[in-house]
Amino acid sequence: MNIGNIARRNIVTAAPSDTLSDVVKLMAHKHVGAVIIVKRTASRLTPVGIVTDRDVVRALADKVADTFTLSAADVMTADPLVLRENDSTADAISRLRLRGVRRAPVLDAHGGLVGIVSVDDLLYEVGKDLAGLVGLIAKQPTVEGTLP
Repeated sequence: MNIGNIARRNIVTAAPSDTLSDVVKLMAHKHVGAVIIVKRTASRLTPVGIVTDRDVVRALADKVADTFTLSAADVMTADPLVLRENDSTADAISRLRLRGVRRAPVLDAHGGLVGIVSVDDLLYEVGKDLAGLVGLIAKQPTVEGTLP
């Protein structure tokens, strides 16, 4: 299976100049733990960063300034790990692990933002595969008992 089949297409985005306050309100309103910070061109959205709930907590703990006067660019993780729609799930898991991140924007073949994938999404897919293997193990004794 590839990432394009798993990626969530309901992307929540903001501009680097948006206030952290607006980003937090967007996260709460859309019930998400991450907002992709994008640069908009005429033909596509390009991810330039990501603000996660963890970034917000770090900003609250680390920033001396009034947190809600900060911009998304002030607290985002710049140069986020991005995945391509045709990346395999195994490659995605490996790349997420190497970067130590739980979410990644997903790009199409032209570099445009088309989705987001999280560890939770990957866990669900891997879990379905494991459930199939468990079913095989459970069925094997039944099948063996019916052989001549």
